Amino acid sequence: MVPLTLAVFITTGELREQVQQSLTDDQIRIVVTENDHFHWAQFLERIERVGADAVLLDIAQLTESLEDNIRSIKNIVPTAVIIALSNNSDGKLVMRAIRAGAAEFVCPPIAQNLRIALDRSSEEKLRIRNALREPGKIYGFVSAKGGSGATSIACHLAVELGRMAAVKQQEVLLADLDLEGGMVSFLMKSQSGYTVADALENVHRLDHRYWKGLVTNGRPGLEIITAPETFFDTSRPVGVQHIGNILDFARNHYAITIADLGRGTSPLFTQALSGLDELYMVTLFDLPALHRAKKMIAAALHIGYPKDRLRLIVNRVLSRTDVMPKELEKTFDIPVYASFPNDQTVLFDSYCEGKLAPPQSPFGKQISVVARKMTGAQETKRKFAFFGQG
Repeated sequence: MVPLTLAVFITTGELREQVQQSLTDDQIRIVVTENDHFHWAQFLERIERVGADAVLLDIAQLTESLEDNIRSIKNIVPTAVIIALSNNSDGKLVMRAIRAGAAEFVCPPIAQNLRIALDRSSEEKLRIRNALREPGKIYGFVSAKGGSGATSIACHLAVELGRMAAVKQQEVLLADLDLEGGMVSFLMKSQSGYTVADALENVHRLDHRYWKGLVTNGRPGLEIITAPETFFDTSRPVGVQHIGNILDFARNHYAITIADLGRGTSPLFTQALSGLDELYMVTLFDLPALHRAKKMIAAALHIGYPKDRLRLIVNRVLSRTDVMPKELEKTFDIPVYASFPNDQTVLFDSYCEGKLAPPQSPFGKQISVVARKMTGAQETKRKFAFFGQG
């Protein structure tokens, strides 16, 4: 459930007790409460001052002026969901409340029906919030060949971007879409009984509440959905063709999604491509990896992926190299977006301790540079940090 703030106007003692039994969720916060119908004007003044996501309205003492009362609330807090409450389930009363502008009418059993109404109110708040903000960005990371380091880069970037997003009260998603044995859960020490395979198999159930049961968190501004830890059982009826639905959902719920696509041009990679705002091709600085990267770039362009949204990252670059960035750009016909140093000892030691590379390490510093380049938070002074000194 998305956190809700409530204004409560209940004048009936028995009804008030039933409602209190339903408002035990720590995601619900009561900001205004009133139990005397003679204080209706003060109640309106208070909700005008503090606002509310939903208003629980006991209509027992308001039947004569029901329409005017509900209209008054809608004028003060137009986005608030009005939930009318009554121990009387008379059909005419229900219709009057709904026609006046109440979104819900709750009658006995109060506890059960109010819970359902609050869940729907939570979904409505989420819908409004999403409608008011720009859709999120989705960045895919893929290794040209196994061991190129796309997962390491994706995990570190997700943590840094999450830290940056948390300041703005936004969230980042790290999605492991490598169904052939993704490593995100290992590197991030993420424990969950569910994976992205469950989302693909149950795309018809995909809503905020179901999704929250699949993801894990634990780092500021970052949620994670993992891949199956073992090599995937190909007999399992996973709808890889539904990956677009997963990405659309992520776009509407997260400011940024970092999608680890594994290695090579898998069927999932092909399905996911059209949903990516940018594709980051990670390659090592050796001939086999560069050869594979060139073929994968050609495949992406052949499918129709826009060339200007391709990003080439060269990993594990030695401080001294005879190959200059312009030569690589000429070979790939796209710029080198970023390069990372050969910091394998630091990464190995960090992973053995169950941690990520420290921010002050050469690798960690470059993560910070690239994260800011991706978000436009800071211009980098030089284009290539590790072909020589950046």
